[in-house]
Amino acid sequence: MIIDLKEQTEQAYEVQKQFKSTCDVCGKETEDVVVCCSSFGPFSIAVCKDCLEQGKECYSDMVSYIACAGHFPKDINEVYQREVRRQLTLHGISEEQFIADVEKEVDEYRSYYG
Repeated sequence: MIIDLKEQTEQAYEVQKQFKSTCDVCGKETEDVVVCCSSFGPFSIAVCKDCLEQGKECYSDMVSYIACAGHFPKDINEVYQREVRRQLTLHGISEEQFIADVEKEVDEYRSYYG
């Protein structure tokens, strides 16, 4: 059986329109929010239709995910490097700022976990 992701997404929107929710990615409160899995790890995020159609991810989740893997870009494979750079464009954030945010997160992990 082939799953039609677009059809399932539209069905989910129809059910969800009964409620207003907040998009984890852009913060917009709308009826057009569904919960889906992130491409950056084994967790779910609430995403509005606009962010879902762009494939936009939550910035803070992306920072945490990359920080768990190491330093950007040297410890990150090319596939994720490309996706991070695409996400940064969508968010309007420079690579330099992202690297600084990842390094801050790495430092916080180290201070917490030793």
